[in-house]
Amino acid sequence: MHDEDAHHPNPSLQEKLQKIYTLRRSGRVNFDDSSYYRELLKRLGNPHLHLPPVLHLAGTNGKGSTLATLRAIYEAAGYRVHAYTSPHLLTFNERIYLAGQAIGDTALEAYLDDVLAINADNPVTFFELTTALAFFAFVRSPADLVLLETGMGGRLDCTNIVEAPLATIITAIGRDHTEFLGDTLAEIAGEKAGIMKTGVPCFIAPQRYPEVYPVFQAKAAAVPCPLRMAGQNWHCTASESESGMTFREDTGEACDYPRPNLLGRHQIENAGTALAVVKQLQPVFPVEEGGIRQGLQTIIWPGRMERIRSGRYADLLPEGWELWFDGGHNVEGAYTIAGILEDWQKQENRPVHIFLGMREGKDIDGVTAILAPYAASLTHVEVGADLSRLIQDLSRSADKKTPARLLICGSFYNYG
Repeated sequence: MHDEDAHHPNPSLQEKLQKIYTLRRSGRVNFDDSSYYRELLKRLGNPHLHLPPVLHLAGTNGKGSTLATLRAIYEAAGYRVHAYTSPHLLTFNERIYLAGQAIGDTALEAYLDDVLAINADNPVTFFELTTALAFFAFVRSPADLVLLETGMGGRLDCTNIVEAPLATIITAIGRDHTEFLGDTLAEIAGEKAGIMKTGVPCFIAPQRYPEVYPVFQAKAAAVPCPLRMAGQNWHCTASESESGMTFREDTGEACDYPRPNLLGRHQIENAGTALAVVKQLQPVFPVEEGGIRQGLQTIIWPGRMERIRSGRYADLLPEGWELWFDGGHNVEGAYTIAGILEDWQKQENRPVHIFLGMREGKDIDGVTAILAPYAASLTHVEVGADLSRLIQDLSRSADKKTPARLLICGSFYNYG
């Protein structure tokens, strides 16, 4: 957690958020042996036992986009959807999504007051309290479905206290949070696979690293639970049309759909994972083809290769330039960005200037090595710093005859 997290335009909420951001305990924290977390939930009436059906998502990369795709499809089909995600980009409200919109300030402050008062001096952590807060809010607002995203791992994550989700989903595994999840990809995959539950289908998204597949297969056999895997039980690929993609299950015919309203080849894979879930859950949550198509075209997920069209930074750029932002902050995220930059080069080959801001402890050199071949310039910047002067300097030195793109990427803390 960082100071920027607690920033909020509502002064009263900011003061209370600053308080909860100080909550922590020493050592490795996990919900399974945290009597403090369980005690808080008990005091709140065990809201995690009274949720609507839950889809539980874990993974290193892509879980936010997959969640956003599921949300868009189910909402297009007329369902009311709650969602819990992290981190937020601008305000804490974004983490708790209540049946159609981010939680409002009034409701957030009221629920936060209630939870803090009920918790009293019980030494829970920030994430334990906010997860309990989300559950508390969810059971007080009607909904048909909950989309629940793990915070960091899976096996020991606070969200994993939900014992009987409708399905579990594991998106792409990469190296991140190794100090908590393990040094190897197999170890990290094992932690993520901890969300698998007996008899509950688990959907495995396309993976960059083949060594994680045996981990998932072994865990599914031990739980046991049905395992459905991309490339084996379903395929989703770009079609010849630039605006289309083709989805096919192992037991069905191929279906053509519009590509998701999110930029990048990887978003076709994320959309395919969401479609695999939607198709399998049709008996419980039926969605017509029109709802799927509408949902794919109306996905909103800020901060993932998002074009920024207005604001202080956009206004500083020369005429014809574009400003883009992406929160990719690890090697796998960098490969995703590089794929988009490669596509841009093939299309029109405009110069791309990159401002990269990443926290210490991340693989800055690895990300730089992946992105540098596609950049006219790459500048390391302080996370969250004011980049106005750097943008002005870039604007003055650049060739005005060739409109370029500026990409600010790395930590999500650059977004605000």
